[in-house]
Amino acid sequence: DLVRSRGLGDVYKRQLETDRYLYIQTFTRLYVLEGDRLVGLQDCTTKCDLLVDEGLVLLVENKGVRVLTEAGRPLGVALSKAPIRRAEIKDGVLVVETRTHRGRFSGLRR
Repeated sequence: DLVRSRGLGDVYKRQLETDRYLYIQTFTRLYVLEGDRLVGLQDCTTKCDLLVDEGLVLLVENKGVRVLTEAGRPLGVALSKAPIRRAEIKDGVLVVETRTHRGRFSGLRR
């Protein structure tokens, strides 16, 4: 098991790899590894969905989206009163959709 072999001690739910980073999502956390080094760690709920797009990481939860750098450093949070149906990065802009609304958030990069 990859997670246990890296000393993370939890069963993973999802694994995603880019040219530089390895993202391992368990049922409670997101681990960001660069080679064999842990560079980022975020708590996440069981229903959290992981997306990596345009050099940003999105942790999509029921009524919120956390935006992280590729290395797992927090950049911001978008919250909604209604459940989120879809989230994506399009041309550097975070787009969050509920059943009745669409929000666009720019200026995410530092």
